[in-house]
Amino acid sequence: MQGIVKGLILAATLAACASAAQAQTRPAVTSLGPNYPKTEMFIGNSFFYYNNGMPGLLSQLERAADPEHRSEYRTTMVTIGGSGLEWHDVESYFRPNAVGSYEFDDHNVVVFQKGDKLYDAAVMMDCSQCPIHPQLKSVFTEYAKKDADIVRAHGAIPIFFMSWAYADKPEMTAELAEAYTVAGNANHALVIPAGLAFAKEIGR
Repeated sequence: MQGIVKGLILAATLAACASAAQAQTRPAVTSLGPNYPKTEMFIGNSFFYYNNGMPGLLSQLERAADPEHRSEYRTTMVTIGGSGLEWHDVESYFRPNAVGSYEFDDHNVVVFQKGDKLYDAAVMMDCSQCPIHPQLKSVFTEYAKKDADIVRAHGAIPIFFMSWAYADKPEMTAELAEAYTVAGNANHALVIPAGLAFAKEIGR
């Protein structure tokens, strides 16, 4: 099995296609295959860490779906509440013996990561309105490229996570979809269209 990440991304992509009227630009990258990531670093803010953390839930799904290789799946969360991409020193997250260099197994034994490559992919998101805010959208564009380049330089795949609209500003859905899709295309990176999927679900 290539990992449940493939299925999750496919489901999100299908949701995005169903909501294509909300995004003017079509994504250039729609798959991470054939070598789907098994280890991911999530770089962002409270969208990732609330409700016990999205990365932890993803790890549970991956390991449950592929129990024979459960030890190969791993996620790490590097988050700052309210942060934009420029708040994060992504280069430092890949330094040796630092973020994600060890974890605790099911028996509370410390397992140190081996090899030069800590992660297969880095999933990144900006603050909830930064990609479309008049004063900050250029910063989003700048750091999307900068951070994507850093991630690739360390042998990992950059992925952008499209956030969802505020409850009282549903128009943000289309605006965020466009901003993230344009950034994804400019950096040849997959965009997880969570915002479009969220809008589709609450619209039922």
